Amino acid sequence: MGLQEELTQIFKDWGQELNSQERVALKKDASGYSDVDAWKAKHIAMVATSGVAAGVTGGPWSYAAIVADLLWCRKVAPLGCLGIGYIYDEDVDIDQDMNMIMAIWAGVGVASAGVPAGKVGVKVSPKATMKFGTKMIPKLAAKGTGKLAGEVVGKVVSKTALKASSKALSKLTAKIVDKAVAKVFAKAAAKVGVGWIPIIGGVVSGGINWWLLSTMMDAAEQYYSNPYVVFDGNELAV
Repeated sequence: MGLQEELTQIFKDWGQELNSQERVALKKDASGYSDVDAWKAKHIAMVATSGVAAGVTGGPWSYAAIVADLLWCRKVAPLGCLGIGYIYDEDVDIDQDMNMIMAIWAGVGVASAGVPAGKVGVKVSPKATMKFGTKMIPKLAAKGTGKLAGEVVGKVVSKTALKASSKALSKLTAKIVDKAVAKVFAKAAAKVGVGWIPIIGGVVSGGINWWLLSTMMDAAEQYYSNPYVVFDGNELAV
């Protein structure tokens, strides 16, 4: 199986493989945090360290080590991303939230306070609506995430309606996976390309893991700070 096919398998159904014990443990762990930056730093360190270890020795086995390391990132990323939802006291939907977070991360959807004309907004966070007008506004403005104007003139669908439309959800998920694979492929290829070089392979591998998890958790922060994820009308029809 080639690298692109490996990545396609890795990017499918993130989060849904967490078992009941892992879900309970995640909520308990995240509930002990009040600082999102500390939570993010903890999980970035988990994958950056493993990335360095996977590439530092080099050698002919580097490809297998790097694929295994990306699978480790697949395990850690949902924990880091979904934990942000618990820290923000959101109603975390473990089976669906990662799909929306991945949509934001891959550039398929945009986290927003409103839904512009001609767009379709998936209503994802009732609590985020209440955050506007309090401490969340300067936070979003400072990070450049979301839109402060909460105008809704486009179409709005609920997460429940999206789940019920299996055809629309499958089409959207396939597009998210395609975009995610395209986004990470060049970096993963670079990771494999230098994986055989001792030390250098470890530095590159650790840096790519840092980028991967850091940007995904930034997308999660946007997701849990806004009431909608907005898509183009032709990308989402339910």
